[in-house]
Amino acid sequence: MRTLVPIVITSAMLINSNVAENDHPEYIPGGNYMVGQYVIVKGDVHKIYQCLAGGTYPFTDATKWLDCGMVNRWLWSDKSVASQTTNPISIENEYRIPSRCNTVALLNLSAANVRVQMIDDADGVVYDKSFSMVSTMGINNYSAYCFEPISRKSDLILMDLPNYANARIIVTISEPAGVAKVGVILIGRIKKHGESQYGIKLGIDDFSIKENDEMGAFRVVERDFRKTNEISTEIDSWNVDAFYNYLISIRAKPTLFIGSTLYTSTYAWGFYRDFSIVIPSATKSLCNISVESLT
Repeated sequence: MRTLVPIVITSAMLINSNVAENDHPEYIPGGNYMVGQYVIVKGDVHKIYQCLAGGTYPFTDATKWLDCGMVNRWLWSDKSVASQTTNPISIENEYRIPSRCNTVALLNLSAANVRVQMIDDADGVVYDKSFSMVSTMGINNYSAYCFEPISRKSDLILMDLPNYANARIIVTISEPAGVAKVGVILIGRIKKHGESQYGIKLGIDDFSIKENDEMGAFRVVERDFRKTNEISTEIDSWNVDAFYNYLISIRAKPTLFIGSTLYTSTYAWGFYRDFSIVIPSATKSLCNISVESLT
């Protein structure tokens, strides 16, 4: 099992993006606004607000302004997998990350191709890889190869970036025939804790409505869902205390959990619900952890 507690990306770290920050007019301190009017606040905020009371009020007054969430350019950072940053043809973000990192994770993608580059000021390009998002899941015979509809991968996690500090990382998400989309972009250092055991349980909590009305007609309203993964991981007994304290430290931090690199369905961006560690011997121990993803 691996985990990633991502670096919190600040405005200063996103040094370039081809996604415009022009969802609505920019908020002007001291401006006179009408009820229902939308504005965006840039700086370190990058949010959309709707005026609830006409007049002149600071956007920080929650009784006068409704927080409507992040602007499109920064939606990838709002922690929700379902909300997506979108842009015609491509999304290209360039980051300057001051600390060392070796992982870039892209979740809830809609793209044909992805390219990730890392550029060091002294050494130049130290990482440059491109990936097709066409999925081969379920294509295990000639008939499936010829006749099954083409599907795409929605998640991409790269854990092989060199450990450079203060490097530039360029993420390019391409959809030449339409609109490129991404739900979450995570950058940081991956941590491997042990070997996950077979017996991982994968499920979801579905928030959709499926019910009969008073006339017997069936009504379905599709809503978001969250993953519910149960993972058993073998860890070294000498590392139990450190791992135990690490899990305590991330109990309230959104974390990317990777049950197995063989199955993308074991990826979950969220929190653990609970865990237990069993120490049966002086050499190996077993951690059972239940993970719930963010919607």
